[in-house]
Amino acid sequence: MFTKTDIDNYFISMQHSYLFLMIFGITCYVFAVVLFALFKKDFIKGIGIAVVSATVILFSSAYIPYKKTDRLRVLNVYNYDMHPERLKGRELNRVTTIQKNLQIGLYVSLFLVIASVGLYIYATNKLNNAILRGMTVGLMFMSIIVAITFYTMQLKTLRYKEGIKEFTKVIFV
Repeated sequence: MFTKTDIDNYFISMQHSYLFLMIFGITCYVFAVVLFALFKKDFIKGIGIAVVSATVILFSSAYIPYKKTDRLRVLNVYNYDMHPERLKGRELNRVTTIQKNLQIGLYVSLFLVIASVGLYIYATNKLNNAILRGMTVGLMFMSIIVAITFYTMQLKTLRYKEGIKEFTKVIFV
């Protein structure tokens, strides 16, 4: 049975996921600065370049949804009691869009993992370029973490969507 607690738990878990992505991004940024400051090897500098670029993308894409989750949580708990038709109309459409965006993000992350492995092999065999090898290692590491996070977020969103569908199946909009 779908309850208000399920709505609270979904939004709190999504907020924690976005917070994880932001903290992970900041931590990796600090890690990259330390790499640039302490090590002079091209491989390490390549890792730092990839980590810094991925960090900017992670933080900027996670900040806005993180700020919206509290407002959406309160609004949807209110709609659970007072306007369940809004859950079916608005929230179900919003969750479907989020689910598609998470799926696209997951596919992009998996593509980046595969591309970075291929580029690492190419950089090792053909180019012998240490900076490019380091960039591919950093990109692969960041992409794996993001793919795992997006996958767990997608599973939570799917459960939430199914709960809304079950709760609102008798409501006509």
